[in-house]
Amino acid sequence: MSLARVALSGSIWSLGQMLVERGLQAALFFIVAKLLGPAEFGVAAIAISLPLVFVATLYGTVQVIIQRNEVDDDFLVTAFWFAIGLGLMFSIITIALSPLVAHLVKSPELLVYMIPAAFAPLATSLGVVGEGILTRKFEFRMLAIRRTAGLVGSAPICIALAFAGYGPWSLIANTLMASLISSSVAVFGSGFKPRFFIDRYILKDLVKMATYTSLAQASVQANTRLADLVIGIFAGPAIAGTFRVARTIIDLIISIFYQPLTNVLMPIFSRLSVDRARAATALIQIVFLSCLVLSFPFLGLFSSAEVASKLVVSYEWVALGPLLAWMAVAYPTNAVIGSMQTFSISQGWVRMGLILTIVDLIPNMIFLAIGASQGPETLGIMFSMRAYLVATVILVIITHADPALTPRRFVGALMPAFIALGIGGGVWLAKTIFPVVRTAVFPGVALGVAAMIVYAIVVFMVCRRHLRSMIAMLPIPKRIAIAINRYIGVESPQA
Repeated sequence: MSLARVALSGSIWSLGQMLVERGLQAALFFIVAKLLGPAEFGVAAIAISLPLVFVATLYGTVQVIIQRNEVDDDFLVTAFWFAIGLGLMFSIITIALSPLVAHLVKSPELLVYMIPAAFAPLATSLGVVGEGILTRKFEFRMLAIRRTAGLVGSAPICIALAFAGYGPWSLIANTLMASLISSSVAVFGSGFKPRFFIDRYILKDLVKMATYTSLAQASVQANTRLADLVIGIFAGPAIAGTFRVARTIIDLIISIFYQPLTNVLMPIFSRLSVDRARAATALIQIVFLSCLVLSFPFLGLFSSAEVASKLVVSYEWVALGPLLAWMAVAYPTNAVIGSMQTFSISQGWVRMGLILTIVDLIPNMIFLAIGASQGPETLGIMFSMRAYLVATVILVIITHADPALTPRRFVGALMPAFIALGIGGGVWLAKTIFPVVRTAVFPGVALGVAAMIVYAIVVFMVCRRHLRSMIAMLPIPKRIAIAINRYIGVESPQA
């Protein structure tokens, strides 16, 4: 099978798995959120936050297995015990830190939940080598089954425990069961048979190679999961639970609107890495398209999050609507932050990729801590302010690193975001003048639809040149492309 067909097959399976996983995870979270309430949900979110960061760290070893030119049985067995050792160490660290976390959050019962949750890294470490083998063999179907099986197998247990009144235990059990099931599928699916053997020279190389990749994986997950812990410390479990549900909604929409695009960014950028000018042009076009797409959910949620949240979860979650509305303002920044991180890694700027991730992580923790101490709405505002600050800093770093990426080129690419922010200001004014938009379903939804229609019209009028360049990139028949070009008022390319 050619690499192109392998890449296409892998992309289809990865996309399908991601959409199913995110959809099931969101549905599970919303069901459990209705049953638990903000405080209990927040306790569970805080309890699993640190273990999930350590789980992500283990995938640095998976990357080492994938990237190594040749792997023999001695290497794989040593890597297996290396991963087990890391998982055990991370579990012990989590248990040791659990009294401190419970004290900082001012929630003594948190200790009871963190100790069992601490074994998630150990459970995940069992499948690290199996996943590395499956990825090396391009077994994307088995990888998709592995990740989805964990969620499908653990979800009924989670929901049953929530209905039975076990509160945070439902999410703790879900985390542990998902890790165990996924690891089991990876081991049996790969055919790997561990034995007790450790080569100290291989182990030394593993430590050296996995350190950098593990830090990169951990920093990405820490940016998401440590937010729950920080908010819990400064605002308590209830606000942390509300933030976790809001973040789940934000991530679900990104996975639908933006994640399919990021799945093709890496191969595109990597193929163009030898031609900096073409790579820069491709990046500008992708930033424009990402801004264009992500501005729609921004305007839709900013207009109607208050009323939409009441339909998704119970009225007990009164703080969810305002928090979600202001967090949605950050959507367009993903066009810069996500695209730039992918671009830097694909160009071989691995250290730059880690720097950009850390640049995103540190302000995230600081701004969320400040916002959490002032209430849910301020928390949402600070979340979005942080996103725009980080996007600006990343733009400065990237334009300084690559002369082909001048600030002037990004002005046009970011025009959809500027337009969306202007229309968002009008939406905020309408919500301020007419409070019924925040409480009644029809006015809130109507405002969101109207905002998106106005946005589409303005972008169509202002950004025709960029729209034409995007049409040229799309794999559509020439006759259709000519018709679209004629409709938007630009000359079609000659046959």
